[in-house]
Amino acid sequence: MASNINRSPALPSAELAQQPAQPVTLPVRETTLLSGKTIALVANSIQVSDDVTLPFEIAPGITFDRATADEINRFKKLFPNVLGTSTMRSVFEVYECVRTIEQIPNGGQKLFLENLPPEQWRYYVVRSDDNGGKNIDLTQVSLVTEASLDIGSIYLHEYAHGWVPYALVNLYSMSNLKETVTVNEANLRELGDVYKSKLAIAGSYDQAGPFPEIKRAFEMLNALRMLPNTSSFHVIGLFAILEMLITHNPKLEDRGDSITHQLKSKIPLLSNRFDRSLPYQEFFGKIEKTAVWSKLYAYRSACAHGGTPDFAQGPLSALKNEANANDFLKIVVQSIIRNSLKEPKLYRDIKEC
Repeated sequence: MASNINRSPALPSAELAQQPAQPVTLPVRETTLLSGKTIALVANSIQVSDDVTLPFEIAPGITFDRATADEINRFKKLFPNVLGTSTMRSVFEVYECVRTIEQIPNGGQKLFLENLPPEQWRYYVVRSDDNGGKNIDLTQVSLVTEASLDIGSIYLHEYAHGWVPYALVNLYSMSNLKETVTVNEANLRELGDVYKSKLAIAGSYDQAGPFPEIKRAFEMLNALRMLPNTSSFHVIGLFAILEMLITHNPKLEDRGDSITHQLKSKIPLLSNRFDRSLPYQEFFGKIEKTAVWSKLYAYRSACAHGGTPDFAQGPLSALKNEANANDFLKIVVQSIIRNSLKEPKLYRDIKEC
């Protein structure tokens, strides 16, 4: 995918590349967990709306906040070790510039950048008062909520640090540019609510709860973020989560018991109970919901059985392209997992139907 970068005149070409050697000085302010045992960088590009008062307690022992000058400096020293110096400029642009992405006709993107003053840099962190277990669970929960904070890719402990290299490469690659996400108070409250539900229903990262299949769904979705954005395994993985939670092995003697039939009948039924409507029309225009699922499963089958999905013509053209289909499937998986935390017994029952 082609990518072009347009910079404002106020952005010297070498400025960002030199910044790892320049300590950051910000106004001194108090934080509730300044010496927290784990400090996770919100690795994706976000801005925080005015209705959020920082620091914000997501759950007991977990706080969302703007990074301090010391934390920024520690992360900036870590970046070259994690990613190498060739990507440093694009890394700093995520946090130190206003980024505007424009799609261009050939399928590429233009990235427009404007420098922010240091006091407006978008380095945000999640601090937790343990050795990282709470952050693992919160990372998984964030994948199914509106906030969508990438807090599991790079983090600090008091005397150590850690990172997930594949996730970071995917995040910072020019071919995977994402718009800046606005996070508001409602998003953070939802994050905390779903986190508490996950612990009670699915369990924590190191101990299963009463519904271990939901714990596994969180883990599977988290694993997909390690894959390259163009990997065909995304559609296979997303369908695997759906099938695990709501379908059973079909009876060979019953043609109406196929996986496709189960998905076409169960997902529209369950979606009536979701907290947000599924955006069928936004992604596919005016088309019957059951037809969408037939085409989505045909796309999955083509990838699983060695075929090449053809979105330019034929039945799959209604899905438009691979990214459009995958984005919709991810929304469905997110909704299914959130809803399963509210009605876990229903999901066990509907799986057998």
